[in-house]
Amino acid sequence: MNTQSVEPTVDERQMIENSLLRGEELLWTGKPVPRLWTPASIIMMLTGIVFLSFDCTIFFFVMGADIEMLLFAIPFIVVGSLLIASPWIGLSWQKHHVYALTTRRSIVFRYMFWKHHQMAFPVDKVMLIDRKVPAAGLVSLVLGKSTIVRTNGVPDPEGFLNLPAEDAAVVESLIMQLEESYTK
Repeated sequence: MNTQSVEPTVDERQMIENSLLRGEELLWTGKPVPRLWTPASIIMMLTGIVFLSFDCTIFFFVMGADIEMLLFAIPFIVVGSLLIASPWIGLSWQKHHVYALTTRRSIVFRYMFWKHHQMAFPVDKVMLIDRKVPAAGLVSLVLGKSTIVRTNGVPDPEGFLNLPAEDAAVVESLIMQLEESYTK
């Protein structure tokens, strides 16, 4: 498994620079190590396989494969196929996630649906909630109290996910220093 540090591209660095506030300094930038097989991707793929096999069984063997049933089955086949492809779709998105740590906040640029969604974690709120080691050699630093929340009001658990251990140690140390300096 690749656990090497990945650097942001020139365009991603420009996006980070453009998002900085007045007087804010960039301390660290990085990207996650993309992972194809996560618990969520496995569950989605297995759900897609079950969904697609159930659809095929019902529509083609039980009810017969006439044109009307085929037209009715197309949306179900598309959804099942997308669920099966979801690990590879997620992998392509992860390759474009970007993380930044500044003197005032942690920023996650999450890539979905062909654009970056920015989530900021200000230093005046609880930044670092948890440190998880979900895969061999990779560390996830879960941040809290984002400026963006889900529609149901529950904070989206996000952070600097799937970092190499060396990068995670540097980021964790910088976050602790920022939180200490803010509380003084």
